[in-house]
Amino acid sequence: MRRSGGLRDVRAGVPGVGAGTLAVVTTEDRLYFRQLLTGRDLARTDPVARQMANFVYLVGDRETGEALVVDAAYDVQGVLDTAEADGMRVVGALATHYHPDHVGGDFMGHQVAGVKELLDLHDVPVHVQEDEAPWVRRVTGAGLSDLVRHDGGDIVRVGEVAVVLPARTYGSSKMSIFEAPIFWAPTSDTSIFSRILTCKTPF
Repeated sequence: MRRSGGLRDVRAGVPGVGAGTLAVVTTEDRLYFRQLLTGRDLARTDPVARQMANFVYLVGDRETGEALVVDAAYDVQGVLDTAEADGMRVVGALATHYHPDHVGGDFMGHQVAGVKELLDLHDVPVHVQEDEAPWVRRVTGAGLSDLVRHDGGDIVRVGEVAVVLPARTYGSSKMSIFEAPIFWAPTSDTSIFSRILTCKTPF
């Protein structure tokens, strides 16, 4: 079983950054970020992916060429290919919550590719909230050793980019991403505008 330690009050360690601050990030920044909409950018022919309209994210460090994938579902190979085309390699995954449309598994009789397929194609650590871990295992079939379990406030690093996992809400997980001195404030299960990271389009 993989386990990660925690770090609290991380905003205090980022110069000039306060709670709720949104930074403007250009393509020249070290932070690598891709937002992929299922049914449009990935899994274009999958009717369930088109109906659910989830976002999959690639977040990483352009300098090191390393990236994390957030909620790799529906078209895992497509996510890996996107990262590779951008000159990045996926070194880990983040699962916001255990729902099959975010991590894969049986979704109302429809088999969604996700964590299991990612591990088969590209064995990387999968970071999850502590309370979500048993459900992610149940839904995806991932082994105990595949998951890195976290508490709120834990940090997952990819190069110099830090993803902060705050206290969770059941069925979703909010994340914050730092590229000092940049603060990026994501939320949980809805959409992304102006650097707000979530995992569903708004309706």
